[in-house]
Amino acid sequence: MKCVDKKQEAHLLKSGSCEGRPTVEAHALRSVTSSAESFWLDESVRQALRGQAGPGYSEAQHVGCEQLCRSLQRSQQKLDAEHQVATATWGAPLSLFSESAQQRATESGVHDWAILTVMKARRLVEEAAGLGDLTEVYKAQILTAQREKRKVLREPLLRHLERLDGLAEELQAHQPYLRAAKDAFSRPKADAKAETGLPSSPSVKNPTHEKESPVVILQPRSRPLMFGSLGAKPKEYMIRFLESAIDFVGAAATATGMSADVQSAEAENAATEEAAPPASTEVALPALETAVGTISQWLDVKEAIEESPPSPREVDWTSAQLLWQRCRRKSDRRWTLA
Repeated sequence: MKCVDKKQEAHLLKSGSCEGRPTVEAHALRSVTSSAESFWLDESVRQALRGQAGPGYSEAQHVGCEQLCRSLQRSQQKLDAEHQVATATWGAPLSLFSESAQQRATESGVHDWAILTVMKARRLVEEAAGLGDLTEVYKAQILTAQREKRKVLREPLLRHLERLDGLAEELQAHQPYLRAAKDAFSRPKADAKAETGLPSSPSVKNPTHEKESPVVILQPRSRPLMFGSLGAKPKEYMIRFLESAIDFVGAAATATGMSADVQSAEAENAATEEAAPPASTEVALPALETAVGTISQWLDVKEAIEESPPSPREVDWTSAQLLWQRCRRKSDRRWTLA
């Protein structure tokens, strides 16, 4: 036997191995210690979620996100272990035991208590699968709350942990009956009259209509203190926020003298607009008395028409007037320069 000193012996006992072979005592001690620590940690988490003082504390403690995730993971692992045991006992996934399989078992002479026992086991494992999905959803939201500095609801988490523990205990208590039902399915017609049922065989009952746990446990972000008194509606919140922002900018502009500069600039623009003459769409033409040159023949049309003898019918001057105005607009034909 190889001799070791006290330090090496303590190290081997701590590591749980001697000459490369694990010792049963070390593994058992480590398992018991780990189970006790896990139990107290889980119990403290549940007490904190209830708002009560945990074991060894005088008041309720704050629960961190990592503690919540670990507690959820441990409870889910216990339930998954019982689910695996039930599947191994039955020899196949219990979810495959459908109504057609139940009918075939009845026709082959399987006892009713065995069929009811398997049906209850199927219901339990289906509920376990649903709780497992909800556990993953809760863990993701807890990590999001840790990352975004937000809070989560306590009551749904506490109720979910209790459902995980209760379902794991129920599956564990149902294992002996499931094994007996498996034996009854293996020999359906053997001594059918002698065995009519187990004294404490469970009967299938409808799932209890418990309050369903909400999927969303992540609380919304807290609003800033300056907007804490605003309404809860998003539209009203945004309108009041914009009004507050406009008032804030106006007050800042007044304090820095920006508004006075703007008012003076507006006054200068108004004075400039009043002093400027109104813009005219027509071009001013020189008077006929001040013009130099000979009047064009185009302008003699009106005089020729006026000197012509009057006709018995009314004369329409519209065409002549239009012709005269058109001649005036053409600068190249208005005057014949000397």
